[in-house]
Amino acid sequence: MRKVNAKRTKPYSHSVRTSTRRRSSFIGKELTVARISRCAVPWLPQSTVTSVPGVARCRSRTHREMVRRMFRPAEEKIVFRNQERSVEIESRPVVTERLTVVGYPGAQEVRFTSSLTDRPVKVTFPAASAVALPSMFQPGLTDRHYADFQELATHLQQILRGQIDAAIEAGATYVQLDYPTYPILLDPASREALGAAAAEQALEAALMADRMIVEGLPDHVTTGMHLCRGNFRGMWMADAQLDAIAERLFSPAYDNFLVEWDDTSRMGDYTALRGVPKNGPLVAMGLVSTKTGELPDEDEIVRQLEQAAKYIDVDQLALCPQCGFASEFGGNDLTEDQQWAKLELVRRVTDRVWG
Repeated sequence: MRKVNAKRTKPYSHSVRTSTRRRSSFIGKELTVARISRCAVPWLPQSTVTSVPGVARCRSRTHREMVRRMFRPAEEKIVFRNQERSVEIESRPVVTERLTVVGYPGAQEVRFTSSLTDRPVKVTFPAASAVALPSMFQPGLTDRHYADFQELATHLQQILRGQIDAAIEAGATYVQLDYPTYPILLDPASREALGAAAAEQALEAALMADRMIVEGLPDHVTTGMHLCRGNFRGMWMADAQLDAIAERLFSPAYDNFLVEWDDTSRMGDYTALRGVPKNGPLVAMGLVSTKTGELPDEDEIVRQLEQAAKYIDVDQLALCPQCGFASEFGGNDLTEDQQWAKLELVRRVTDRVWG
């Protein structure tokens, strides 16, 4: 087995694999990473708890009122669906005032978690491409405080980078960014609604934003990106294949990519892995679904990893759950025992494939 680059051997809790130097696991007492899941970005109002990847935890009444003044509920809806049903939820809120940082909850949670463990601490934020959507800018309202959407997006990304820097200063050594907008912009229905030219322009801007947000981070910090297609009570938002952006996506900007790939009928086969540079980032294959309680066949997961290894060196692969078991308060339709069974499955497959 090729010796894994030292930076990549840092443990990561979302994915599990074995290297010749260290085993990453989050099963039982062998937890090697204290993960702060869905860490808050402090300018998002509490009313958006079910529709955004981070929610402000404003502890004072003054802060809560300040946040409410900065936003207005959106009229636009987001549709989640599966084979049986669909549901609409509120999209990102409209910005109604100049945004003000009211706290650094990520840094607070890193310090708290570090006080409980001597393990490395991982913190998760929304991707830069996900924090600013055009629907958040409403002419006649938002333009009283921002000249255009680009100015708003730039300010939001500056706030996000400030949150990341504060978390690192507090002791986080692994920063994962979640839910970039690429799958939505690659979804056939979304592209048809936007128009091909507009979707491509938005896609290029999203890729650039996600590269820039991690530029200049300290060398000791491991970076990861989780490519999610939506995770809401067993439903998803997008049907998207990554082939069209594979070479642009799997750039050296991130150390690890954690990619949902549990349903190739919606997500495409593994040919997009051809875009991963040799000796470049590690790709954690999200082959174990977190949307249902059904436990995949262990041999089938191994076969899927063997298929992926036809396109990329097996030492650049890892295995992880497809997404979180609960990306919002309600969670997905499975029990705690079923969750642990899936994590144990990941561990067993990891031992078989990487030894």
